Amino acid sequence: MIYLVAGICIFNIVMWIVFGLKFKKIFSPDGMLDKARNGMNGLLRSMQKNTVDNINLVNETIQKLKQTQIEAERKVELLNKKLELLQNEVNMKQFNQAFSSKMREYKISNPYAEAFKPVEDIQNKLSDNPEQDIIKAEILDKNYDKDK
Repeated sequence: MIYLVAGICIFNIVMWIVFGLKFKKIFSPDGMLDKARNGMNGLLRSMQKNTVDNINLVNETIQKLKQTQIEAERKVELLNKKLELLQNEVNMKQFNQAFSSKMREYKISNPYAEAFKPVEDIQNKLSDNPEQDIIKAEILDKNYDKDK
């Protein structure tokens, strides 16, 4: 009977040691810290990936805005040039009208006024479309340069 009590006591001590080790593994702070650390590392990796994606989107948007700005500046410059050409055309027509009226007055008073007839012919050939007149003037100017 002594052997039986001694065996039960030894078995009880061994079971307490096994239970203590298992309990320590299950509820140890190291295991919980490892799980928390792995979870935080995963969260940080996903945040870094999202940050890189967001930075790339911002850079793409900046590039698109720069291209749009360049295109807008080019169009504004083109429109300013067209406006300048139209203003020059209007000024030229006003000048031609004033010059023609003065020439008519001069013709009446001066017999040598026939020498200015080509100027009047050019004024009469101007159309109502300023762009066509500009194109004609450029062609005439090129032909004039060739004659020299």
